[in-house]
Amino acid sequence: MEGLKSALALTNNNFLHSHDIIILVETLTTKPLEINGFYAQHIPATQGPRGQPKRGTSSFFKPKLGRLLSTHQDQDALVLNFANPSVTAMYVAPLSPIEDIMEAIMAALRHVTTGQNIILAGDRNCRLDDAS
Repeated sequence: MEGLKSALALTNNNFLHSHDIIILVETLTTKPLEINGFYAQHIPATQGPRGQPKRGTSSFFKPKLGRLLSTHQDQDALVLNFANPSVTAMYVAPLSPIEDIMEAIMAALRHVTTGQNIILAGDRNCRLDDAS
C-alpha cells in the first residue's frame, strides 16, 4: 500500500483531477486508499500466509457523476451503477482459460443497470496475440 501511496504522491495532481473516474487493478492493497476530491469503492487484496498480497481493485469517482445507485462486488469485479453510466472494474488472473474470462465479464454485466452506457475497465489478462 505504501508503494501505491508513494506513486500517487509523485503524480501530477492535475493529472488525477482531470478525470472523473480512475480505475486501479492489482493494487495489492489490503486497506482502502483515498484520493482527495474522489469517492471510492474497493475490493481489498487478499493476503496469504506468506508473500505479498494478491489482486485488489479500486475505483475512484467524482461527485459530479451523481448518486451511486447500487454496487456489486465479487472476486473479479466491482460494479458501480450511477444514473448513467454503469462502471465495471475487473481483474482476471493471468493464464485464465478464455471461458473463465468470458464468464467473469458476463457475471459483471448481469449487475449493471439495463439500458444505460457501460464502461468496462480493468485487466482481463486476455492475450490477443496468442491463438492458444
